Amino acid sequence: MTENREGWTGTEAALTRFQRAILDRRAQGRDRPQDCGGVTKTWSSRNMFTAGSGTPPRMTDASLSIAIENPDTPETRAMLEASDAYMAERYPPANNYMLDVSALQGRDITFLVARKDGAAIGCGAIVRKAGYAEIKRMWVAPEARGLKLGRRLLDELEAVARAEAIPALMLEAGDEQPEAMGLYAAAGFTRRGAFGDYPEGPPSVFMEKRLG
Repeated sequence: MTENREGWTGTEAALTRFQRAILDRRAQGRDRPQDCGGVTKTWSSRNMFTAGSGTPPRMTDASLSIAIENPDTPETRAMLEASDAYMAERYPPANNYMLDVSALQGRDITFLVARKDGAAIGCGAIVRKAGYAEIKRMWVAPEARGLKLGRRLLDELEAVARAEAIPALMLEAGDEQPEAMGLYAAAGFTRRGAFGDYPEGPPSVFMEKRLG
């Protein structure tokens, strides 16, 4: 299973100097490695903010924010490990299809982190594929549930896809997660057959939302 779980308005934050430097290098055709949390990583412009929109992800206020971040930090690793443990309690290893930290740093992935008062409390990602993007690594910390954070993360990921004119979002989740099924249905996702390399059948549930 992928670990899929739980609008976003307000003023947009200005690009940081670091983000502008990345974009300047991108415009000159020369992405250079940056030191991100002790890991040297080459970031493209889509890793830094909503690609194609010219603006960073949005936030509601100073206490609650969603932004694109490096997945390889102590806080994000702790969230991913908690997600892994949650899924391991519910599904056998053969049915868990989670991306690890290394994979989440791929150039075709945007990884979002939600923070409240500076603390990381949720995350989610999209993986760009031919003709669609896949929702991956959705997670909301237990203490943050009830804030509708899962829906906020999902809306931000959809905004990234729409900004790039990606025609559809797809996801794979587990049949023992009714709360996730409710979240995705409320956001406009409908059930479909298996896609990509996933095998058909339980415990997987496949869903799709057309954006075009």
